[in-house]
Amino acid sequence: MARNRKERRQNPEVSPLGKTMPIAAERLRVATLENPERIIAVMWAEANTRENIRGYTVPIDSILHECSSRCGTQGHYFEHPKDLVSTPKDRDVRIIAATIQWIATNCGREFLGRFIEEISHNGCFVPKPVITNNKMREILHELATAAARTAAEDARAGHPRSF
Repeated sequence: MARNRKERRQNPEVSPLGKTMPIAAERLRVATLENPERIIAVMWAEANTRENIRGYTVPIDSILHECSSRCGTQGHYFEHPKDLVSTPKDRDVRIIAATIQWIATNCGREFLGRFIEEISHNGCFVPKPVITNNKMREILHELATAAARTAAEDARAGHPRSF
């Protein structure tokens, strides 16, 4: 269902404070005003209030944008409310709000800090290579084959090795 200007004026908050997953909502309920989770949740709610922005998009619109025929090689089209194809699903809004709130937890801040440190040292994020189980098997097989070949060559040369 497409949103129009009247709907937007009647419901300006797309992701209101407290509209999150149950465990995150409970953490907000008991949080003090100085609590980082509460601070980021308030900031997120304010950022997603249409009255506080120029134009038609708020962060959650960009995250949940469903491409229309107007989106193409030049990018995504956000110039008019009808370009925001559907109303965000309640669960999607709650999951995103909980994720944003998680960033303010000790674990989330540590994760974000590592990311910022990584990109500040390298100028960009370069993920460390991940070795799959199959690749690990190949490497171990190659090492075992090379070790067996070396042991056979040593035995032929007359100096066997003991491990």
